[in-house]
Amino acid sequence: MKELFTPLSDEEYESLDEFLLERIDDDADTNGKDEGVLDISELDGLFTAIVSGPMTIMPSQWLPVVWGDFEPVSEDEKDFTEILSLMLRHMNAIANMLMETLAEFEPVYLEREILRGQMLGGRRQIASSLVCHRPFSPCVISV
Repeated sequence: MKELFTPLSDEEYESLDEFLLERIDDDADTNGKDEGVLDISELDGLFTAIVSGPMTIMPSQWLPVVWGDFEPVSEDEKDFTEILSLMLRHMNAIANMLMETLAEFEPVYLEREILRGQMLGGRRQIASSLVCHRPFSPCVISV
C-alpha cells in the first residue's frame, strides 16, 4: 500500500472512478434505493465537505454514505484494501491542499458523454472517456 499522503495519479483517479461507476451491477434493482457515491466527482465533493467541517468524521461513518444500499462484496481483501487506500489518499490530499495551499485548491469535475437511449439497471450508460475539469477559484466574503 502506498503512503496514505501520496496524491493519486491520473491512472489511480481513473481506477477509483471506474470502481465507483461499476460497483453496482447493471441488472441490480436501483428503483427507490440509495446508490451512494457514483463517481470520483461526487466522492471529491463528499471528501471536501468532510475535511472542511469542524469535526473528525471516521471512515466507519462516511463509508456507508459512499456505498448507499450497495455495499460492495469482494472475496479478495486486497482489492478492498486497495480501493480504501485510494479513497483515503484522495481525502488526505484534499485536506493537505486545503490546509497548505488553499488558493490552489480545485474540485474534480469529470465530464462524461451519456450514450443516448441506453439504460442499464435504471441508470444511463456512461461512456468511458473522462475529461477532468478544475474550474474553481476560491473567494473570500467579508462580513
